[in-house]
Amino acid sequence: MFARLAAQVRNLGAVLSRRLMLGGSAALAVGATARPALAKGVGVDAPGAAVAREVVRGMMAQTHAPAMSAAVCRDGELVWAEAFGLADLETKAPVSLTGRFRLASVSKLFAGAVAARLAERGAVNLDRPIGNYRPSLPEPHRRTTLRQLLGHTAGVRHYIPRDYDPKAPGGAIDFRPYRNTEEALAVFIHDPLVSKPGEAFNYSTFGYVLAGAVLESATGKRFPQLVTEEVIRPLDLPTLMPESMTSVIPQRVSCYQPLKDGGLFKAPAINPAYKWAGGGYVGAASDVARFCTAFTTPGYLDEENLERMFTPLAPGPVGIGWWLDRDPEGRLRGYHAGSIAGGRSIALLLPEAGVSVVVLSNLSDLPVDPLTPAQRIAEAFLV
Repeated sequence: MFARLAAQVRNLGAVLSRRLMLGGSAALAVGATARPALAKGVGVDAPGAAVAREVVRGMMAQTHAPAMSAAVCRDGELVWAEAFGLADLETKAPVSLTGRFRLASVSKLFAGAVAARLAERGAVNLDRPIGNYRPSLPEPHRRTTLRQLLGHTAGVRHYIPRDYDPKAPGGAIDFRPYRNTEEALAVFIHDPLVSKPGEAFNYSTFGYVLAGAVLESATGKRFPQLVTEEVIRPLDLPTLMPESMTSVIPQRVSCYQPLKDGGLFKAPAINPAYKWAGGGYVGAASDVARFCTAFTTPGYLDEENLERMFTPLAPGPVGIGWWLDRDPEGRLRGYHAGSIAGGRSIALLLPEAGVSVVVLSNLSDLPVDPLTPAQRIAEAFLV
């Protein structure tokens, strides 16, 4: 199956710039991923662990990130996980393996998984016009499909300067209260499309916000409930949580941003509740790696829907959530990176090799393309 998908990715030609993004076996039956006790580390002496530690520590030295956490799964097993640095610079508390980091746009993978699971059961049709599920949408959006939203070809805009203007009505979007989904949609839903649905690739977090709203309408459930039912419970991922300005989140790491002089300042409290489907979750690296490994063999999804998840939607390089290309060895590679106030993230999956890698940081604006070090970590566990 994955050989066919690799060929489809190859036919895309050069993959669009990744900078757009910043912003085996039966054991993989649902919930079967092994969960060793998370103490100071998992697999600290495993083959590949020394290289992985060197990579993460090199990233920390280069970026001055206070904390990082990384994890690797292979063939459905968590084979390595370690946490580095301080969860909080004021208290000097060390980060733990269960420390919750802002996942930023890696959260989009959860929305894709929810949509794929619901489609597998016939609860939604990814190719049906979304106006059938949410008739109140403005006319330009009604013929759009969930597949187009999840593949960033729906023509929904991404962030613009107005979104972050404190003088805009309601203030900057990260600091507004959001009482319901309609208030989240109001940020962008009446703005013109940037292209006709299906005609062009335009990366858009708001496209995922709209996808989350459509999934809510189709099921009658709030998006966090859908993630709990379709992702967290079946895969046993207890550290994954939606974040809001008033959330009480145990073991949440403090978030930092860089100063021009090389120092750091504490990132302000933000309210990602408007974009839970596009970038509003927190979690531990080990749980995100376990999530990724569920897509290496049929079980969590059947083979047909697994193949669709890793089929790029023309004219872009994204399938259902995952950015798709080939790694230096020619293997099919799925990945997603994220950047948010006080957080940077990367999730990488080599489905043919059965390896997933996740690296999380509590510092935003890192001067590093996280895909390259994540690939180095993956290769260390494939030697």
